[in-house]
Amino acid sequence: MSDGGFFDFRTLVSNTIIKSVYVIGALIITVSSLLLIAYPVLIPLIDPAVTTTAQSDISKVLAGATLLILGNLLWRLLCEGWIILFSLHEMISAIEKRLVKEDATAAQLEFIGKQLHATEQNSEQRHAELVAALRSTQPQSVTPINR
Repeated sequence: MSDGGFFDFRTLVSNTIIKSVYVIGALIITVSSLLLIAYPVLIPLIDPAVTTTAQSDISKVLAGATLLILGNLLWRLLCEGWIILFSLHEMISAIEKRLVKEDATAAQLEFIGKQLHATEQNSEQRHAELVAALRSTQPQSVTPINR
């Protein structure tokens, strides 16, 4: 498993794309709702032959206001949900990397500890061998030389 990000799908571009799609969607919802609110005023200006009733005008204004508020709110919640899902993936990936690094560090520490323990044992054994060698080379009794 390589440590590359983009082609291993370890680095996600989704958050950036979702934020861009959110802005575009919010603009579309806002413009659409404003056009719906302004429809009763704009249509007679564009085509005087079209007549609308007051009831239909009020319903279009209310529908536009509802779309402006609830449409943008629901669109925001939907996009935030997708971002949360992808953020969870990034957090889990970060935890996985940290655990792998900690496992490697723990293995290295265990290896160093075993080496130190072996060195201590070898040092104690070497010390005992040197003491035994020194004792075997010392004369047992010293006789003075008389002149």
